[in-house]
Amino acid sequence: LAGMLMPAFAGWLAWPARIILTYMLDTAHVLSRIPHIFVQNLGFSWRLMIVSYCMIAGLTFALWWKRRPKNARITDRTSAERHTAGESLRSDARVPA
Repeated sequence: LAGMLMPAFAGWLAWPARIILTYMLDTAHVLSRIPHIFVQNLGFSWRLMIVSYCMIAGLTFALWWKRRPKNARITDRTSAERHTAGESLRSDARVPA
């Protein structure tokens, strides 16, 4: 039964990929029509590739660092110190005798 339904859903699952791949192919086709765009003997060495990937990773990290969530926890300093010292927070409610 599942084998009969899967082809119907496969088309809907492939729809986003089809849009992206069509855009990529159309962009390559439009750019290929530009005259004298192909330059012969122009290489992209592995060193330049590593530098390019490092620049992309650095830019991505810088943007993430700038937009990262800044969730600070505001607590009462004395209760935080008591809690880290091992005392129970319920001990604050007791009245000394």
